[in-house]
Amino acid sequence: MDIGGDIDSLREVWGDAALYVDPARPRELHAAIARLIADPVLRGALARRAAACARRYSAERMASDYARLYARLLEPTPVPA
Repeated sequence: MDIGGDIDSLREVWGDAALYVDPARPRELHAAIARLIADPVLRGALARRAAACARRYSAERMASDYARLYARLLEPTPVPA
């Protein structure tokens, strides 16, 4: 991701792998696109960071994390006496 909406969830996932713009401000989006077009070094850096970030969120990892979570939720919970 090189450009994302400036919302908490995208910042949490993509961190420094993106430029963030206010989704309600088309001029910010235009400026961010123009910046990336004009700056191939920045564009490449963001692309590398985004690729590294995306590798952390594979389908295999998601399935494994859900399986662990469900296993934990299904464990018997001791009831206080």
